[in-house]
Amino acid sequence: QEESLAYDNSFAAANACKAKCTVNRRIIKMASRADSDLQNRIKINIPKERKIEAWIKQTLEFYNLVLNESSFLASIARFGITADTLTADKNDLESLKVLRNEALSEKGQAQEATRVRDLKMDELEDYCYELKTIAMIALEGEPQLLEMLGILVRS
Repeated sequence: QEESLAYDNSFAAANACKAKCTVNRRIIKMASRADSDLQNRIKINIPKERKIEAWIKQTLEFYNLVLNESSFLASIARFGITADTLTADKNDLESLKVLRNEALSEKGQAQEATRVRDLKMDELEDYCYELKTIAMIALEGEPQLLEMLGILVRS
């Protein structure tokens, strides 16, 4: 359940971040369309990464590059994109990275718990086999007692 909750939180945060980042990216691309040198510096035309960890890293780098362009930031402020909003979005991305790491950690813990459970079940199965065998040997002449233990005896 902890793993599922961690992934749910991670996916919800990822969807919110992706929505904001997509809007910001589209506005920045539109605003920088006349300056190809600027577009190269902020790497706006690089295809988006598909894996979430790589996407987070790429988007953080993109925001850092845009934040270094102070004159461009002033020109896009009229669209609602300021240094403060980009910094807030960066903080959201950092939080997403933490949530993602927690989800991966929970997944690892769940896998370890399953591995330990399976080992214990194997031990229990071995113990039950030994117990049943000893009971069958000890109560060989007492079929009713064996049946009381749940061991079916053919008559």
